[in-house]
Amino acid sequence: AFPISIDYNWFNSNASTPQTSDLIKNLKNKYKLVGYTGIGVDRLEYTKALLKRMQAIDLLFEKYEKFRGSFTFIQIAVPTRIEEPYLSYKKAVEALISTVNKKYSSGFWKPIIYIEKKVEHRELLAYYRMSDVAIISSIYDGMNLVAKEYVASQVDEKGMLILSELAGAAEELEGSILVNPYDIENFAESIKKALVMQDKEKALRMAVLRKQVQENDIYKWISDIIKEILRSCAGARKSCAYLFDHLDDIRARLKGARPMLFLDYDGTLTPIVSSPDKAVLAKETRALIVKLKETMGVAIISGRDLMDTKERVGIEGLIYAGNHGAEIWDGEKVVVSQNVSANRLLLNDFLLQLKDATERFHGILIEDKGATASIHYRLLKPKEFAEFFNTFSTIAAEYEDLFNVTSGKKVFEIRPLGMWNKGDAVSWITKQADPKSMAIYIGDDTTDEDAFRAIEETGISISIGENSKADYYLKSQKEIKDFLKEMRGLVEKG
Repeated sequence: AFPISIDYNWFNSNASTPQTSDLIKNLKNKYKLVGYTGIGVDRLEYTKALLKRMQAIDLLFEKYEKFRGSFTFIQIAVPTRIEEPYLSYKKAVEALISTVNKKYSSGFWKPIIYIEKKVEHRELLAYYRMSDVAIISSIYDGMNLVAKEYVASQVDEKGMLILSELAGAAEELEGSILVNPYDIENFAESIKKALVMQDKEKALRMAVLRKQVQENDIYKWISDIIKEILRSCAGARKSCAYLFDHLDDIRARLKGARPMLFLDYDGTLTPIVSSPDKAVLAKETRALIVKLKETMGVAIISGRDLMDTKERVGIEGLIYAGNHGAEIWDGEKVVVSQNVSANRLLLNDFLLQLKDATERFHGILIEDKGATASIHYRLLKPKEFAEFFNTFSTIAAEYEDLFNVTSGKKVFEIRPLGMWNKGDAVSWITKQADPKSMAIYIGDDTTDEDAFRAIEETGISISIGENSKADYYLKSQKEIKDFLKEMRGLVEKG
């Protein structure tokens, strides 16, 4: 997976312009800002932990009177949907802000300035540049592009970033102050720490942060994806071993074991084709799977929706998982992961924006799979990659608190936060079917790496093409039939 980033140079260069300086001056006059300023920019979603953030600010003012009148926190909140439970959450946030303001306001000073609208990037840049601290308190993993935008805007290196340890960017942005949003007392102390930190330490931390964002900006992100595409095409060597050179080792591991075979569909059981509807399972491959299920458990795990996966394979007595593991047919009933339906309407909005923005590109296929979506660009001309990636990342950033975006083989996968992945599905299926079984998983792209990790040291992972995350590899999808034939022989002889 490739974490999406930002256009560092745009924020860095525009933060020092006279236009930005004028905007900062106007904002300070408009809101009568004195002393320290803090900033938060979020969609009105529970995943952003705005209530926890406001509770921490409340506690800060309660414990440390010196910040009353000398610290103002600006919360920019972008509305999401006008229905429950979003309305109730919005009311709760606004009520808490009102309470804090009533408790501590004095004269023209208010502790929290609440802005309920989407702010354009030029103005947002001014908020970032003038703020002494930015707070990102997400309780779920995500892209957290606000953190990177703030860092890129801190050209004078005087600001400080407070970042939830649960946020996706926490692993990338060393130098920030990490907090647990649920620990309100520590959260409040962290805000104090950021405000009173010595200028030298702030400058050192921000210099490190800015270097990380600069070196991993959107163009590096694009470059990494293109390199992965080229690597896949060229078959660059990785550290895993060629399976057919190690059949004796595999046979030894399977001796006395009860194997459970997990098979990916696109790119594994079937070749990668120009359009998903053209991926048809070969009769010989289907027949081999039918024979295998007589001696071991077999599960098909696909990025396709569950119904499509079952229909395309068409074999009774198998376990099926669709949407990368979010929906599972265990042979009797459908088991659905959390968050499958919670964000369906927002996914519609996401896909509609993508459709409108990418209509000018020839070769983009948007596949709506109900719970998740895939954006295929296999047919896109290479010269259009950069422009398409920039368009896609801009839209994806608006939904960072709701969806995970990962990259596969010329495809972006969009999945709600908290939804099961292939690794979760493998763990659940193995536990339900036979906890003592040995999982053997074969897949072809980055979405299968979750499964590789789930069975590390306890199972056998196999990739189509070399992948350092897998134990073994097949040279190409064409070898899958030979693998299935050998698999039956290995189990019988083992």
